[in-house]
Amino acid sequence: MSSSDIKYMGIVNATDDSYFYKSRVNHPESFTNRVNQLISDGASIIDIGACSTRPGFTLISEEEEWDRLYPLLEVYKERFRNTTLSIDTFRSAIIRRASELLGFEFIVNDISSGDFDAEMLPTVGRLGLTYIAMHHKGSISTMHEQYHYDDIVADVIEYFIKFANLAEKHKLKGYYIDPGFGFSKSIDDNVELLKRVGELRVLNRPILIGISRKSFIYQPLGLKPEDDKVLDETRKWQEYAINSGVSILRVHDIPKY
Repeated sequence: MSSSDIKYMGIVNATDDSYFYKSRVNHPESFTNRVNQLISDGASIIDIGACSTRPGFTLISEEEEWDRLYPLLEVYKERFRNTTLSIDTFRSAIIRRASELLGFEFIVNDISSGDFDAEMLPTVGRLGLTYIAMHHKGSISTMHEQYHYDDIVADVIEYFIKFANLAEKHKLKGYYIDPGFGFSKSIDDNVELLKRVGELRVLNRPILIGISRKSFIYQPLGLKPEDDKVLDETRKWQEYAINSGVSILRVHDIPKY
């Protein structure tokens, strides 16, 4: 797959503690500016999250998540509905409320693959929405711990084979697979998985990856997420992923190749 075939999913965080500060928005004006910039740079999907899940995050309530998200969705409905929307949440109630508000289809980006909310997959199936399932281990409070893998790629493949049965059971319209870089994995696990990401094509599902400025990239360099060298390293790996058959890059910055 060439870079011209790749879809870019631009990250917008309606939070005050996401690890890359330039992706944060806190009111409709900054949100509009961020979305306009991402679309201008080449994003074809905008991914909005209102509940941080970075390492060490503090879990907020459903009502607080919705209060952050609601005014931004109002703006999106009015100004950006012609660009595909993705909502980053593990709560089915947020999806139901968003669907009622928006009145058009969007993508559900769920870091838990339905594990944290038993109603998520039934809700997505019933609403006929496209879904992103992500590999992880543990609960909401332990998913950032490091787990042992005999073979990280084999574990990810097995995980998504099991998920395929759930997708069929709940009649999901379609779904992408996300290997879950930065979740439940050591630095070495992340690097190994990224080097072998092309092996996931055996699953016959479009692959989405989110490696933008993540800790397994910047920590070995002794740098911070916002440093230019981290962006350079991120883009090197993103280009590698494109050549390995990845379909969507979830990014803070749209790569220029």
